[in-house]
Amino acid sequence: MKKKTITLKRANFTTKNDICTLATTDMADIGTFFSQPDAKQRLDDYFNVTGYSRTDPKLIYGQLFGLNCFKTFMDKIDAYNTGLAAADQITGVRIYEAMCVRPSLPPPDDTRLLADVLIIPVLANGQDVPTIHDAIDPMLVLSDGMPCPNECKTGFYLK
Repeated sequence: MKKKTITLKRANFTTKNDICTLATTDMADIGTFFSQPDAKQRLDDYFNVTGYSRTDPKLIYGQLFGLNCFKTFMDKIDAYNTGLAAADQITGVRIYEAMCVRPSLPPPDDTRLLADVLIIPVLANGQDVPTIHDAIDPMLVLSDGMPCPNECKTGFYLK
């Protein structure tokens, strides 16, 4: 098989088909597990394309979440899905980049907007669940991870 030539530059999807159709077809199976070297390559490509420095103390390019929060998040999704037809179930999550103030952090970070992500359940039809949150659980958006790296000095296995 001939290897594809890849251009390293920032781009948006230019898929000729409707990307939304692709994203809502078998959504439950979107994603891939891959090896540490592949993960490292993806981060290397990110830094090469963006020009950001991996060691810039002001750059936050990751968020840490505890497994207990993820388990609770998944338990809420499982509870929501119980008894529903597959077409009405939550079958994916969407991750949005965001900013937030975290009063629980020590000063001066307790009053600054900091990088964050919102992890939002997505229905099989591609609709974000919070648009119908009153019918479910108003606390079904996972957020407030810990910005890491570069804020913390651990977990750099992909260096």
